[in-house]
Amino acid sequence: TLFEREIFAHRKGAFTGADRDKLGLFDRAHKGTLFLDEVTELSPSTQAKLLRVLQDGEYTPLGSNTPKQANMLIIAATNKDCRVEIEQGRLRKDFFYRIGVIELAVPPLRERKEDLPLLIEYILEQYRQKQLAVHGNIPSDLPTDQTMLPGALVQEFYAYDWPGNVRELQNVLQRYLATRDLAFVFSLIKVQIPDRAVLSSHPPIPSHLSLPEAVKAFEKQRIAGMFALNRYDVRKTAKMLGLPLRTLYHKLNVYQLKESN
Repeated sequence: TLFEREIFAHRKGAFTGADRDKLGLFDRAHKGTLFLDEVTELSPSTQAKLLRVLQDGEYTPLGSNTPKQANMLIIAATNKDCRVEIEQGRLRKDFFYRIGVIELAVPPLRERKEDLPLLIEYILEQYRQKQLAVHGNIPSDLPTDQTMLPGALVQEFYAYDWPGNVRELQNVLQRYLATRDLAFVFSLIKVQIPDRAVLSSHPPIPSHLSLPEAVKAFEKQRIAGMFALNRYDVRKTAKMLGLPLRTLYHKLNVYQLKESN
């Protein structure tokens, strides 16, 4: 009943407590797009109710006798194998055939680690906006991209397989931002705590430097630290820093950073 109220809407007096008409998701998505996440979690009976709408293009709000037209694009997502769900009787075959016209398979995060820089930047921005909404300001030490995170943490992000995919990445990153406790975060992804030397922070930038000089000093410091952390693997360092390979080679030459450094 709750599902039908939220999806199909209800009219005043349809049930106890229905003191006014309420629009449903189909109403709000009319001539637009409706996204159904984790669609394989719907019960077979709920799938049957949706199936009627998918087949006929009509639905009737609770408490009404007048059908309404559903005109929208439906996008559904699941993290399960639909064919296995059908075999196990949890997903109706007819429902799958109606809702699964075009299938797009999104590879797990472990197979697309090149997406990590953009995902991390997106999650960091979400966290910054949340801080602004809750506290009215953004802490000055909040990082904005992966280059401002500890090198050891970023290295483990690339080494980890992320069985929980993007949601797990978001959880782990938010926990680090809330605690700034590397040992705790490493325990979440079941890796050994790196050497104390790796975890230690870089020496502060001298205060007498001008802003352009301080930026260059920080950039050199950051590149040098990541370069050493990756055992002087240029390609891996470029990937972790989010830099084109040619750009990193140029900066290594400008800052005279070599394996001996």
